[in-house]
Amino acid sequence: MTTAMSKLSVAKKTRRTQEERTYEARAKLISAAISLINEKGFARTTMSDIAGRAGLTRGAIQHHFDGRVDLVTTILLEVESRVVESFAAAAPGPGVPLAKGIDVLIDNLGAVCQSSAYLAAMDICFTSRSDPDLRDTIRQSVRRSSDHFRLLWQSTFGPEIPEATISECRRVMVAVSRGLVMSRLFSSDPTKKPPSLDLTLATTKLLIKHHMLAAKESKEKL
Repeated sequence: MTTAMSKLSVAKKTRRTQEERTYEARAKLISAAISLINEKGFARTTMSDIAGRAGLTRGAIQHHFDGRVDLVTTILLEVESRVVESFAAAAPGPGVPLAKGIDVLIDNLGAVCQSSAYLAAMDICFTSRSDPDLRDTIRQSVRRSSDHFRLLWQSTFGPEIPEATISECRRVMVAVSRGLVMSRLFSSDPTKKPPSLDLTLATTKLLIKHHMLAAKESKEKL
């Protein structure tokens, strides 16, 4: 009797709820979509492809998402969440010297820009910029990500560096990030790290360090 009750108890614990099954299915579909967009590009990725990669039926994807726009919106929100978490992790810790903080931040942001989630989001944005059904969704996603990016730079360097200088350096990093993404999107294998990545990030560090350190010295002299 005890053994039977124990088995029943284990079965109840291991049995997934409907909410858990829904979450798992959606997570599979989002991961499959990100993977396929990295491999094939958003324009060539279909709903059937995504369902197949996730190991689910076309009916399942239709059950969880209200069509292509809903799926894309969900992917962008998921990517935003991952990027925001990466931004938070990218910030240097307290008490880190300015030059070291720049190294840490740019290395970590370089890793964010090379992530599969970020690449998928940028592919969607580039491919669908003229799609009226997706335009507003993409615009809002870009605006939110830009806000997080600005706050990260401000919170990291705000106490030491003038705001105008931080904005200039942030724009440089945005341009570099987009260049890195473009080099991957148009490469023969977007899943591979670009050969120029390390040199590009090293050059970016030198430029930003020079600009920020000069601004800091000027500020201290006032």
